[in-house]
Amino acid sequence: MNDREKASQARAKISKLITRMSDLGKTVIAKRSLLKGTIVQSKRRCGHSNCKCAKGQLHETTVLTLSHQGKSKTIPLTKQPANVLEQLRKQVSDYQSFRRSRSEIVHCFNELMDAINQLELNLFVEVPAIAEKKKTQKG
Repeated sequence: MNDREKASQARAKISKLITRMSDLGKTVIAKRSLLKGTIVQSKRRCGHSNCKCAKGQLHETTVLTLSHQGKSKTIPLTKQPANVLEQLRKQVSDYQSFRRSRSEIVHCFNELMDAINQLELNLFVEVPAIAEKKKTQKG
């Protein structure tokens, strides 16, 4: 493959990456609330010897786990209304989507820089012969 074909491929890759980054950027700048955490179903024993959990039927609790001021927190959500729980789930999901898009933008940017550098290399031309003649005439 010659330099011209390589340059054409680099241009196509650059165009594709810019389009992808633009699409990802729309995800990042979308107006929404983000909650950095995870919502999980926790199963546990309460410790009472006569409880059903002592026989294997564990208590289920929905909890939000997150980091706050450098410390892990677990917040029970079992008593929250369904609409609040759904809003929290959406905020957590939106945060995870935001982080994935951000990470992919960084990856695309690195690929973009590689493609731009490759394009530059393929666009270089050799020093014209006329420049070489001028050098030898002066010497």
